[in-house]
Amino acid sequence: MIDFRTFHDRSIATFRPCPTPAREPDFVSPSGSAYWDEIRAVIRASDHWAGQNGCSGQASCVWELSAPIAPGAWATGICAYADFRRRERIRVWHELTDRDREAAVFLEAAGGALPFPAWVARTGAMPVPPWARKVFPGPVLIPESARRLFAVTPGLRHAVAAEPAALDVILSGEDRVAIGFALSSRISFRIFARSGDLLRDIGEGQMPVEECLRRLGQKYHLTAPNCWSLIRKGRLLGSLHLQAGPGYLDLELIIVQKAHRGSGIGAEMIADLCAAADAEAVELLLSVVGASAKDDSRLVDWYGRKGFVEAPDLCFGDDYVMRRLPAPAVAIAGPESACPQIAYPESEDFEMA
Repeated sequence: MIDFRTFHDRSIATFRPCPTPAREPDFVSPSGSAYWDEIRAVIRASDHWAGQNGCSGQASCVWELSAPIAPGAWATGICAYADFRRRERIRVWHELTDRDREAAVFLEAAGGALPFPAWVARTGAMPVPPWARKVFPGPVLIPESARRLFAVTPGLRHAVAAEPAALDVILSGEDRVAIGFALSSRISFRIFARSGDLLRDIGEGQMPVEECLRRLGQKYHLTAPNCWSLIRKGRLLGSLHLQAGPGYLDLELIIVQKAHRGSGIGAEMIADLCAAADAEAVELLLSVVGASAKDDSRLVDWYGRKGFVEAPDLCFGDDYVMRRLPAPAVAIAGPESACPQIAYPESEDFEMA
């Protein structure tokens, strides 16, 4: 049941314009949006509505207003709780090309996995597609074909592998293959496409995000779902945990291995992520989570130097959300520095952001 306590949790809704109540609001968000509980409906007054003036949604929600709003203007709308819908996980698809099919033939002939040098030689240095993974030998979830390849190839550091189900789909002549999930959305998001300075309507599509992750995959290894790891000389240095959305990536977590903290690994990973996002016009989001208010302040300052700014339209409750809009070049103030060191409990062997 959706009511005033739960309507803001991963929901989709279309509000219709209504007068602003004369009484005090029942809740005011950190961004200033006001909410009134009308028992069977909720009224919202805000200057940011999904699908208008660059707003893609509110935290985990997508709330539209069925009327145009001028930039910076406030508008009030009402929506019955019965009309809210929960966002559901939907499949994300990769449209297959001839190069995908050629690469799938190579992998199928090799038993599902190829040494990375062989992949480069046979595909002409083709970036690892989203239906496959560049993996390394270690205690991670990797396809069984890769595990067998590492077992019989001593000294092999990296391999490219794909699950048998994905190869079966590609080689069967299908036009697309499933590569993951995203939260459903009813509106068509518009993002700024770098090529030709044109607006491209991608709707539910994931192409810019997919291309962004593909760029990351040229240097990083997908070692677990949504986990992109930085590995050098067989050593895991750190990883980025990324959740994909329509036109954006949510940076859920940065992990820097304890032995490599203070060496600039955190800054390097953020720089790589920002470069990939700029290249594909993808927005970046993150929630600042430190061990104390002092740590929060240091993280906000650190991310600010990387081009992130506060996103009040996405903050709800105690969340402090920052965003970084894609740009051809983002000025980063101050020298590159390592991610701020945060004193987490000794049992935790990583840093969080």
